[in-house]
Amino acid sequence: MATLLNVTDAIADEIGLPKPSTIISNTDNDARMLLQLVNREGRNLVKAKDWTILQRLHTFSTADGTAEYSLPSDYSRLLRETEWNRTLQRPMRGPVNAQEWQTIKSGGVGAGVINQRMRIFRGSGATDIVRKIYIDPTPDAVETIAFEYMSSHFCHNAAGNTTYAAWNADTDILFLEEDLMVLGGIIRFKRAKGMDWGSYADEFQIILDREQGIDRPSPVLNMGYHDGIHLLDFHNYPDTGITGAA
Repeated sequence: MATLLNVTDAIADEIGLPKPSTIISNTDNDARMLLQLVNREGRNLVKAKDWTILQRLHTFSTADGTAEYSLPSDYSRLLRETEWNRTLQRPMRGPVNAQEWQTIKSGGVGAGVINQRMRIFRGSGATDIVRKIYIDPTPDAVETIAFEYMSSHFCHNAAGNTTYAAWNADTDILFLEEDLMVLGGIIRFKRAKGMDWGSYADEFQIILDREQGIDRPSPVLNMGYHDGIHLLDFHNYPDTGITGAA
């Protein structure tokens, strides 16, 4: 996997900049610019696709009388329909929108007696500046809640035990495909300088689509017989009216 220096060296070679020997804490203008480019591109790549390497599981325990709970520090976005109350072995509804949530809280509809509801929005405290998860009805027991989410951390340290949302050391390692980070950095540089970047954008999109296909291959769908069900075979296609290539 590519380190920060691997990435910045490749960008510098492509755009004709001298390769800085270090990036982090380097006050040279070229090094500072390269660091800015790859940090911005890292944040962009996190949001580009639901990369499996960035998908994480979060579990927490509820408390009697508490409806509001913290999200993971690297939380980017929820993976829908992964929210479960593992204690009750039931899925949770949500995240519900603001209108539905206020209807619930205003008594317009009953509480989620069978399946709990959840919503993610900014904490209710006067000094809260982060999003939190809210559960309805308010838990009255200790129960385990689980969901999957996308991490905002696109790189990790050399030891592999700490992840980051921005490059922290020259030896940090990128989670994602190196070519995407390099091409993204080149595009940002050329666009900022008023240079042509269209061909790089085309290549970037091709690699982005390819890597997504590799990362999350589609399942094989059997259109004949599956789990006792005839889908498309001699049992159900019409006797006439079917045309095909010679």
